[in-house]
Order: sequence, then C-alpha cells, then structure tokens
Amino acid sequence: MDRLHPFEKETAAHIQRHGLCLPGETILVAVSGGPDSTALFCALLALRHLLGYERLVVAHFHHGLRGSDADADERFVAEEARRAGCFFVSGREDVEAYRKRQGRGLSLEMAARECRRRFLFAERERLGAHRLAVGHTADDQAEEVLLRLLRGTGPEGLAAMRPKTPEGVVRPILWASRRDVLAYLEDKGRGFREDATNREPICRRNRLRLQVLPALERIFQADVRALLCRHAELAARDADYWRSVLASLWDRCALEATAGRVVLDRRIVAREHPAVRGRILRKALEHVGLSWGLSMEHVENVQRLVTDSQSGRAVVLPKGVRVAVEGNRVVVASAGEAPFPGEAPLPEPLRVEGPGEYTWGPWRIRLTRAKDLPPPGPGRERKIRECGPWTAYMDADAVAWPLQVRSFQPGDRFRPLGMEGTKKVHDLLVDAKVPKSERALVPIVTDLQKICWIAGRRLDHRVRVTPETRNTLKISCQKLPSLDSPEEVPIGGDRSRELALECWD
Repeated sequence: MDRLHPFEKETAAHIQRHGLCLPGETILVAVSGGPDSTALFCALLALRHLLGYERLVVAHFHHGLRGSDADADERFVAEEARRAGCFFVSGREDVEAYRKRQGRGLSLEMAARECRRRFLFAERERLGAHRLAVGHTADDQAEEVLLRLLRGTGPEGLAAMRPKTPEGVVRPILWASRRDVLAYLEDKGRGFREDATNREPICRRNRLRLQVLPALERIFQADVRALLCRHAELAARDADYWRSVLASLWDRCALEATAGRVVLDRRIVAREHPAVRGRILRKALEHVGLSWGLSMEHVENVQRLVTDSQSGRAVVLPKGVRVAVEGNRVVVASAGEAPFPGEAPLPEPLRVEGPGEYTWGPWRIRLTRAKDLPPPGPGRERKIRECGPWTAYMDADAVAWPLQVRSFQPGDRFRPLGMEGTKKVHDLLVDAKVPKSERALVPIVTDLQKICWIAGRRLDHRVRVTPETRNTLKISCQKLPSLDSPEEVPIGGDRSRELALECWD
C-alpha cells in the first residue's frame, strides 16, 4: 500500500467505501484513450493485487466520427492493453447513421452514448464480466448536475451519477478532479489521446465545460465544481431515503407489477402529496423500462392524468410507454403491452427497407414503385389528388431510407403538404378529431430525417411528387379485418373529400 501513488490510494479507498468490486470478479474497463479512462485503467492495474479482482478486460468503442484520429485512438488503447497483458475487445458503429435512423431529434452526443452503451453492455454479458468500470470524474459530475438542473430535472435527478448502479456500472475515479487525473498521468509518465472536439464549444456539455463553469468560478470566486458535486451527494442521500419510504408505499398501491406492465390503485396514488405521487409514478415508469428520456414534464403530465382525468384517458410517453386510467386503476404499460383488457398492444416501430408488404399493428402497409401515374401535368396531379386518404405518392429520391412505421410521439412535427412552416402532429390529430384513445394507432411513416406521411391525414411537403420527380413511391395503408369489426374502417373516419381539396404544389 505504501508504494501506491496517492491517486491510487484514494481510488482504492473510494472503491472499498462504496463496494464497487469484490475479490475474484472480472472487470470490463471502458477505455477511450483519453486522460480520464487511461488514468482509470492505470489505477485499476496498480490495485489488482490489493483489491483481488481476477482480471481486467479492456473495451474500446469506435464511433466512426473522427476518421484517422479515431483509428489512432483504437490502436493506442489496443497497445496499452497488450503491454499490460489484458484481453482487448473493440466495437465500431456509424453513429451519425444511427442518429438519422432513430428519427426522434436525437443529438449526435446522445446517439454516440447510446451506441457506446449498447456495445459495452453486450460485451459485458458476452464475457461474463461482473462490473463495467467507466472513467467519469468529479468534473463530469459537476457538468452533469448543471446540465440536469438546466433541463428541469427533479430532485432525485440532481443526484446525477452514482458510484455504482444496479446495472453493474462502477465509477472508481468519480472522486477525482481532472487536475488530479492529469497530475497522476504525468507522475506515472503515461501518455494519452486527446480529442480535439472536446476543446470546441460544439455541444452543450462542451459549452458548460469551456465557458459556463469558468465564468461561474470567476464571478463567485469559489470551486463551483466541488460545490456541485457536494450538492449531488446531498441529493443522493435524500434519494436513498425516499427509496426506503417508497418501498412500503409501493406494496400498498401496486396491484400488479410484471416486466412490461404495472397497475396502481388510483385512489391511493391520487391522495398522496404531489412529491410522493410523482415518485410513485416515476418508479412505475422505470419498472416498465422508461428511465432514459423521462423528464419532469412527463411525470407532471402523468400526475394530471391520475388526479384530473376521466376513466379511459391515456397519455403516450417516449419509447411507446402508455399510462391510462380505468376507474380506480392506473395502468402503466410498455410498447408491447395493452393498458386495458382486450385492447391491442401498442405496436413496436416497424423498419421498412424497401418496397413490399408489411404488417404494423392492425394495419397492412404496401409499398411499390408507382407505375400507374400519368406523365407530369394535370392528369398526374388529378390522379394524386383523387387517390384517397389511405394512399400516398412520394418522390422516392426525396426519401432517406430506410423508412419506419411507428406511433405518434410527443413533440413530433412535420411540414404539411402546401405549407411553409411546420405543425405539431398532436395538433393535426386534435384538429381532425381523432379520439385520444386512437391516436397511438395512427400509422406515422418516417425516414431517417423526417416524418413523411401521417396515414389517412397528411403528406409531408418535402416528399411530394413534383414535375421534376423521376422515381415515385406509392404507399397504401389498409385496416386489417378483425373478429369484432370485419369491415376495414379507417381510424377517425373517411376524409377522401377533405384530402381532395388539399393544395397541390
């Protein structure tokens, strides 16, 4: 122990204090090649005999974003692992392409995080590793607290990053500042890679790091980063208390809790203080898989549903999670579950690679290369106007493949045919008097970049057929017959006449 560097001693104390790993375990270490993850790997190597874990496995993820620099990062990490005698695994994905495929306003930073996280968890499971160690530091924690505060997160969200998570993620150097990290690497004579984009104010986190936090420290003459980390510790302490309180409440109000479905006693939930009620509802949402992407606004909307809405009302949240009220019950259901007995579950998003016939929920969707359109001119325009609400013609070259068919999501916007600006899909469905309970089953066709068609309602202006169109895609949507309703009746009724009056450009 006396031969250890002070950084390593403090890391060991942090690991033991929070129980981050146990003797005999295998640890998968995420190493980007930057200073933080390199210091983490170096410290864990030095502590291997003291703490008794069986082996370290180094994992590196290539985001496909920085060309030869990213290739050099991968080679650097592989060489570091080889020199240390550690097994090395790497993964690669085109993050920009992934971001476009999601079609939900995902930032490049968040897309990179999702791709990286998916790779690391898959490797951890494949290798049978007990822990996934990541190199987050106290500086990262301070940035995360401030980011969450500015996003309007609730009190528990301000606990930010924990030393360890139920999923097995551990943060052995969360105690250390970036200054500590750089001093340690210098003392050890260890090199590292630098990502030049980290010094550019190209995303919110970078702007906080480079501009906002230094300005706060100049103004208040204080170690703002340390204060923010202290606030996270206090918020985490409060969150732990609330977790113990909720355990007994949950037993009283949870009537059913399976992997994709939670049923709560609405009377018990509604009479609790809003602070308690919000935590119960958040716990239910997390139980069905909605934790990432969940904001205080979402929780407040669900609270209003529980306390103010009539039976039969529902809201749709990110990832297709639905919350519905039915008499004295609150039903929280994942995308593959039905909130009410006998109701069809919300369909999962459908990926459409090209022309063909597909099924999405209660709908049959058919895509073909259009061969029935007259040449450019009045005849073509008339043919398109008169095709009916459940068939659309698109300029195939204006579509960024692959397509996706999915449900309405909060915040969805598109550019209606003939309009200059955009409109909320929610407003379109309200104006069309589509019942709230039916909106989630309206097929919405998107490409990598935008909404292309709201079936039965409106085409997006950007994919319209023009006189210059050379390749035309025809898409039709037909309600599948069911035992209860053998006739194929479109959601919200027929509006062929209304669509025929829409403008053509």
